[in-house]
Amino acid sequence: MENVLLYSNRKTDGSYVWDVSTPELKEEAFADLFNMLDREWYMFEEYEKMQSKILDDARTGDAKAIKFMLDIIEGSEYGHWYTTKLQLR
Repeated sequence: MENVLLYSNRKTDGSYVWDVSTPELKEEAFADLFNMLDREWYMFEEYEKMQSKILDDARTGDAKAIKFMLDIIEGSEYGHWYTTKLQLR
């Protein structure tokens, strides 16, 4: 069993899965998820005025800012992600 980060939404055909079994992998996974949601889904546009400093920090790779921004959208229509244990392979 591996610790994984899972993301899906109603507009995708499947789920995205990242290995988060180490602190380094977890940081990379959250950065990948943030970048995907920011660049492909434009998920953070509405926060550009309200959270501009934190959003700018997240966009430059600051791990705490990335997690903060992901926590803001978690549970929204397109912001459903969670970590769990999953058997890989």
